[in-house]
Amino acid sequence: MSDYFNVNQYCKDMTVAANDNDVVEFKRLNEATQIIYDDAYLARAYFWGVASSMENQLSYLGGNYLPNLERRMNTLNSSGILSQTDLDVSWHSNEDQLHVNDDQPVEEHKAIQQSRIDIVHTKMRTAAICYVLAVRAHDDISHTLDQLTFSGIKAKAEAKRSAALQATGT
Repeated sequence: MSDYFNVNQYCKDMTVAANDNDVVEFKRLNEATQIIYDDAYLARAYFWGVASSMENQLSYLGGNYLPNLERRMNTLNSSGILSQTDLDVSWHSNEDQLHVNDDQPVEEHKAIQQSRIDIVHTKMRTAAICYVLAVRAHDDISHTLDQLTFSGIKAKAEAKRSAALQATGT
């Protein structure tokens, strides 16, 4: 499991065509959002929220959920047996996992696990496209309003957190 998942690097490493259906649809959604809000500040706030939530979702999926699924798949490939600890998503929950039926063939377990991994990859791709386009929309509006960009806001917040930690001596 990764200690840190770099969302921006993941997005940079992706290859998506400009005419990709998801890209086209998210661009249409972003344009419609700006028309509906009919206010640059409201639209900018909306895109901040969308970008932030997709960033958080990507961090979770890429830094926690996918590595856990891949670890389970590696366990199945090596031993063919999932133990109870392989099913635990975290110390407090495994409710999203199906009960392991010992009568179920290993190959069926592997197919189910691979399907879950494929679904997460698809979710991550969709979230990444949404994230990138929301950041771009936010930044375009920010430039028009002479406001900080998405990364500028995050950098300023990080600087404030660092200064606060230094002031408290932590």
